Amino acid sequence: MEVKKCATCLIEKDLSLFCKKNSGKFGVNSRCRKCVSDYKKLPRVKLLASEAGKRRPKTSATKTNARERSRAYRLTEKGQDSLLKSNIGKYGITLEDYNEMFLAQDGKCLICEKHQIEINRRLAVDHCHDTKKVRGLLCSPCNAALGGFGDNVLLLNKAIKYLNERSL
Repeated sequence: MEVKKCATCLIEKDLSLFCKKNSGKFGVNSRCRKCVSDYKKLPRVKLLASEAGKRRPKTSATKTNARERSRAYRLTEKGQDSLLKSNIGKYGITLEDYNEMFLAQDGKCLICEKHQIEINRRLAVDHCHDTKKVRGLLCSPCNAALGGFGDNVLLLNKAIKYLNERSL
């Protein structure tokens, strides 16, 4: 009869009282079935808070603080460069290409003509989803609007017609 000490209750028990596990010296879990069962019955929040080395559940305050730190970093020059480098590569352009387009557009969205400073966010790279070719730089709302219409000119014309007919 082989025995093993449970990692939780520290009692030596027969291997049949442990769940099977392919890895490990004995091919069984490090905790006995009873300790695993007791562990699973603990309320989730207490479990996370009491487990050493585990992350505690995020409260809305910690989420807000993390969001604010992230937003503040994105507004710094270093944050903008980091974000830009990570995003523009997927469009097949370099940072230099982006900067050239930005200067050619005077730092403004090609649709609404708001300057990047007015929107407190860098201009997004607009591209054709079919050809993957870059068309220019747009503010996020304008880019999202085009994306929402699936870059479909017919739908955009219908939307314009709708707005003209139903303007209040």
